Amino acid sequence: MDATEQLRAEALASLKRKRAFHKQLKAYLLVSLTLMLVWWADGMGDFWPIWPIAGWGLALIIQGWTLSHTEQPITDREIETEMERMRAEP
Repeated sequence: MDATEQLRAEALASLKRKRAFHKQLKAYLLVSLTLMLVWWADGMGDFWPIWPIAGWGLALIIQGWTLSHTEQPITDREIETEMERMRAEP
């Protein structure tokens, strides 16, 4: 696989992850709204929807973070530096 094909494959994978995140976000908003409507229709006691909303929201925050902070490939220089460090260890 040449560099252009590799870059295209990486771009396609990135776009798929972003689309999946946006679908997940829309589902989260819809389900959260539905849970709040159920809570409201049930008499608005303790705000129990906070637990699924907060849990799923935290998972979305983590997913969004990984989308915007992708791991960079390890460079040859990093490998060489690590090898030198390992050689220097007793």
